[in-house]
Amino acid sequence: MAQEPELCSGTKFIDIDFEELMISKREIILNTPRMRDMLSVNDLPLEKGILLDSEEYVAIGCDLRNLRRLERLLRSVVDLDDCLVLCLAEVSITYMDGEDSDALIAWSSTLSPGKAFHTQSVSCSLLTFIQMSRFVC
Repeated sequence: MAQEPELCSGTKFIDIDFEELMISKREIILNTPRMRDMLSVNDLPLEKGILLDSEEYVAIGCDLRNLRRLERLLRSVVDLDDCLVLCLAEVSITYMDGEDSDALIAWSSTLSPGKAFHTQSVSCSLLTFIQMSRFVC
């Protein structure tokens, strides 16, 4: 977002992890002017679990095994039926029970007409959703 903002135009980054971790991440973002100044932060979210809400970035604290709550929280910040979704699953899903990670991957494939799933070996957060109004290659 900071280096090439034009590539992020029309994109919302949705970061999801366990609530305690996301509370820490929110505090780091809000207390780091360089990070905070990139975001147009909305008023405090009304929905429990939405820890930070801006036009560019949303921080959600949620157990990824609770797919009903996860979907409800996502739908409260983005119209899943009207966007492209890219799910990035960090190495953390390898620590989930096999049935739970399989269910999460299967669920993510139903999110929107344009979807992709990619696993990577970075340990920042469990799952990052990117809403894109257009797909940028």
